Amino acid sequence: TGDDNSSVANSIYYRSSGNLSWAMDFQEVWDYPFEDTDVQNAYFNFYNWVTSGGTSNPDWFENVSGNRDESLIYRPYGISKK
Repeated sequence: TGDDNSSVANSIYYRSSGNLSWAMDFQEVWDYPFEDTDVQNAYFNFYNWVTSGGTSNPDWFENVSGNRDESLIYRPYGISKK
């Protein structure tokens, strides 16, 4: 599609037009943003983590001060990771 920036010749797979991953796999519960909310808006350090290849801000998804905008995080039935 027009949003796919994959390039077999350059070994780039499953990337958006902005070179962000199409999917993420978490080994723990993740407090995800509301539907139609850009992850970058909800999690302030996400972009730095992605563009650094995972070396910068490895805790970007954790509930620590300065990492996220709580008003954009979905809370199913009021439950969240503590």
